[in-house]
Amino acid sequence: MKTPATITLIISLTFLLMNYTKSSPTQHEPLTITRIWHGWTSKDNADKFQKTLTEEAIPNIESNKPKGCLGIQVLRRETGEEVEFTTIMFFNSLSAIKEFAGEDYDAAHIDPKIKHLLLRYDTRVAHHETLFTKVW
Repeated sequence: MKTPATITLIISLTFLLMNYTKSSPTQHEPLTITRIWHGWTSKDNADKFQKTLTEEAIPNIESNKPKGCLGIQVLRRETGEEVEFTTIMFFNSLSAIKEFAGEDYDAAHIDPKIKHLLLRYDTRVAHHETLFTKVW
């Protein structure tokens, strides 16, 4: 069963993406670029990592976000003895990503407050063109 917070996040992202992407699969020019990063922590550190991420790191991004940064989504899943976190950020242009991350925009930027909690992590992020979004 989905929690109210999960449902609220899904609804919020749906409205966000509806405003910035087209629903046509034939669209050739993306209206958003999705930035994806993965990090793994121990089960013992997972709750602390999540709390620091959601209560400190993400609010810091939000308060300093560049024009063109549309939002962020955080995913969590247990994988054996580790817990994987995935962050998905939405931008309206490559220039907005460069404003956020710098010229080496594929480099991962990890808040020092959470870096020590990670067992391993992507040092490079992936950027994808968001061609369309459809949510049921």
